[in-house]
Amino acid sequence: MKKGVIVLAIILIVALLMQTGCTAKSALPGKAPDRDTDSKSDTQSTENETVEEDHKQPSQSVEEELEKIVESKWKKTCSCGKSPSGKDVECSYAIPRINLKSADVDAINNDITQLFASVVHDCTETQEDYIPAYYSVDYECSIVGDILSVCIVAIPSDSDNAVYRIYTVSLQSGHIAGPAQVINESGMRYEDYLTEVKYALGSEFWNTQKKLFETDPSQDFDQFYQSSVQCLQKVDNDLQKTISPENLEEAIPYFDENGDLTIYGRYYVDAAAGFDYVCVNLETYERSPYYSEKVKLPEALMKIELTWDQESDGVMNYI
Repeated sequence: MKKGVIVLAIILIVALLMQTGCTAKSALPGKAPDRDTDSKSDTQSTENETVEEDHKQPSQSVEEELEKIVESKWKKTCSCGKSPSGKDVECSYAIPRINLKSADVDAINNDITQLFASVVHDCTETQEDYIPAYYSVDYECSIVGDILSVCIVAIPSDSDNAVYRIYTVSLQSGHIAGPAQVINESGMRYEDYLTEVKYALGSEFWNTQKKLFETDPSQDFDQFYQSSVQCLQKVDNDLQKTISPENLEEAIPYFDENGDLTIYGRYYVDAAAGFDYVCVNLETYERSPYYSEKVKLPEALMKIELTWDQESDGVMNYI
């Protein structure tokens, strides 16, 4: 009788392991089968495609595991916040904690606590003139293969730019997972990854330039064209810094809540800090139609026509 129970237990354990394994992302994609292979190869190709898609739809067991590993240690909503103009602001906070035992994870949790815990503690409904450091803090997380990704997004009270903190951890070792580990888990070759990062950040650069040319009232475009050589050189310098190997390698890869490979990277622009940060999903972004790796300006931007509006006392209009 005991022997039968043991055999049954072993069968159940094996079945459970097989079920869990189907939810993990597959290893590096294999070479696609030749078109003249037999029907068995076609079936295998379809199965590979299905497995590749499966990692985008986490199974219930993976979701349950994720909920256990990452929890909202502090979660609070209050209406105590004041905007700089004095209006009431509803503040919402969800601060994560990673439940893994390792020195690296302890350091991550301490970092999160130091950055955001005081904001939650100060959020009370009795402080009338209180202006919080952040109006909101939230996070997303995912498990892809061996990699746990946690991305915290905070909206500061004194800026329109969100603040991001990104952590990637190896579930097996408990150590911080470096860019190479994350990229390897995605199945992308490092050289291809850098190329996609260049296109992604370069596209952000050119899309921003397009917006500046069309809508920014602080830009003196008449003076821009009168001193076009110097200004175009400045634009080109920002572009070259954006797509430089050093800048591409400094981008932080992680998996977003849908399991897509995403980067947090920097592109250079004529702003107060000289650059902006952006998160770009490498699997869904579209390359900018204005993309170029050298300035002079792309033709699409040069077609912006300038007219002089006499009724607005010398204000330039852009059409």
